[in-house]
Amino acid sequence: MRDADLKTTPAGGAPGILLAADQTALEMHDPTLGSMFFNNAKGKGANRWLETLGYAGLAEAQARGVAMQRKFGHINTDNPGLSGLSASGGKIVMYQGLAGEYIPAQGSIHY
Repeated sequence: MRDADLKTTPAGGAPGILLAADQTALEMHDPTLGSMFFNNAKGKGANRWLETLGYAGLAEAQARGVAMQRKFGHINTDNPGLSGLSASGGKIVMYQGLAGEYIPAQGSIHY
């Protein structure tokens, strides 16, 4: 959803948004950007991402996250690395619910 106001969207306090805020706090090295549930050695979350990160800030956090994939255990699913499975003739059976708010079917198909 483009141009969505994250402060007023129905997903503003939903678990997917909270996880994204916490990931952003890690990427930007600023614990206060995380949700109120975020807590690490540098500090606690204060939901500051809502007030401090616009489009440019979120784009920067995303770029940093991609650059830090090795540190995050390659949590990003842009490249699932299934070449070994494919080379061995393996198959995957996958189910995707269509009512999911956080994982659209297109994301699973791309994966």
